[in-house]
Amino acid sequence: MTDDHEVASGIDRLPAYTVGVEHEYKWLLDQTPGDVPEALGSMGLSAGYPVRTANDVTHSSVYFDDPGWSLARAGLSLTLRVYHGTMRAFGALVVKHTLEWRDGRRDAAELAVRVDPRRAEESLQDWELLPLRHLARYFRERLPLSPYATAVQVRKQARLGTALALSLDRMSISRPADPKPLDEQSWLEIECNEPGRGTLRELGDLAGKITAAVGEAPHELTKPEMAARLMGWDGTR
Repeated sequence: MTDDHEVASGIDRLPAYTVGVEHEYKWLLDQTPGDVPEALGSMGLSAGYPVRTANDVTHSSVYFDDPGWSLARAGLSLTLRVYHGTMRAFGALVVKHTLEWRDGRRDAAELAVRVDPRRAEESLQDWELLPLRHLARYFRERLPLSPYATAVQVRKQARLGTALALSLDRMSISRPADPKPLDEQSWLEIECNEPGRGTLRELGDLAGKITAAVGEAPHELTKPEMAARLMGWDGTR
């Protein structure tokens, strides 16, 4: 059981909100490698991309949209995320807004606000929170949002050099009211949060090597969009 003081002190050490842009490529795999060094080794990339730090993170996500799939059609997602294990004191409400897909690379704005995991659902009623304000401004109304899918993700992640990150994600998707998995997916994802041209070139170079190694082009649907397709969204933009 989580101690109330432990939860409160854990939340207080984290930033109240974050705003940024992420650049990412991702590939849907048949199976998830054991860890990042193993994945790099299997692709013949160990020598060129030394692993600086590595850790595992597990979290549960609830995805939201309105009955007409307005967010999915606009390249937006709203996620309520609660972490497990040693990060169980951390919850977040996150909006991601796809700005562009370019040769398999997704450039997206991310707006996140920390929430108390004990009161996570209450945050969805507070339209003054940054992620919900963004949606209200974009759509010029407060959409009637409801959960359409739940995802539990186990992530093995590592920093490569100074600017890149590589993650291996195992994800189970289910309906909000039924924990039985409808689908299980394995992802390999690389990203950076620094838009400098040199960094984006380095990211693109690694993406090309991974594409050659796995024999598949980067996937151009986000994880919330993949879940939405399972739940009935037809993919219309």
